[in-house]
Amino acid sequence: MKQEKAGWVYGESYLILDRPLSCVVNKLASGVSVLRNWQAKRIEYGGCGGRGQGKRCCRVVRENGDVVECDAVIVTVPLTILKAGDIAFSPPLPSEKLGAISRIGMSTAVKVCLVFKHQFWPENFWDACCPFGFLPEIWATKYPSQGQEEGGGKVAMVGFVAGDRAEEMARLSQDVVVASSLAQLDEMFASAIDPSPATSSFHSCYVKNWSDEPFIRGAYSYPSRARAGDRKALAQPVGSSLFFAGEATHEAVNPCMQGALETAERAVAELMKTVDLRKRRESKL
Repeated sequence: MKQEKAGWVYGESYLILDRPLSCVVNKLASGVSVLRNWQAKRIEYGGCGGRGQGKRCCRVVRENGDVVECDAVIVTVPLTILKAGDIAFSPPLPSEKLGAISRIGMSTAVKVCLVFKHQFWPENFWDACCPFGFLPEIWATKYPSQGQEEGGGKVAMVGFVAGDRAEEMARLSQDVVVASSLAQLDEMFASAIDPSPATSSFHSCYVKNWSDEPFIRGAYSYPSRARAGDRKALAQPVGSSLFFAGEATHEAVNPCMQGALETAERAVAELMKTVDLRKRRESKL
């Protein structure tokens, strides 16, 4: 944890989106060929110049046997997928990388999105940490313009719970989660005029347990008793055709979206460097 804290160089400012995160995803995916509902079960790599793989270095095999041949692969699946061995690698991954995968921790998280008919918190309020509350962290936001519905709520609070407490919350019914969340907010924002502002303006709720997502199974990695250098080992390319990215491969900013994005830039730079070297070698033949 000390090592990761030392690597944080971003200050305390937050970037708050004014639209759904899906808008960012759609923008990044624009013009890119994307195969959806295509579960990779096996990655064969390092076949450059070998027999049986044509002119491509890698083969990614789907669960039904479909194959995509390519020059290189960047693996960005969550750490939970690697831990479970859901994707087979041929040849097997190096022992150093397998050890890092087993030691770096990844836990679940639950988000509780509460929509209200009107805003009952101060205009400049947007975040609160409540270590001993039912919701340890709370964010406040307004619906983006494209998300407003006729007669629906226009403001929302999102509670965030991670780790063991998230696993405990996941075992509760949604009615209990909603009641406990509203009780906490009522206590935080009660006034003489309205002693139960959250309850009186409550509109709807959506509870998301990220461990229920079959291809994610958690939130993000966390500081654990991993060995020094484990994240670097996880990020290390294997040969000249297999690369790794994702927040768990970042040595300082792992539990953040920006950490995942930065590792993607790093992996692409590594890939392009090896592709350039490969082209130079081929041009000399």
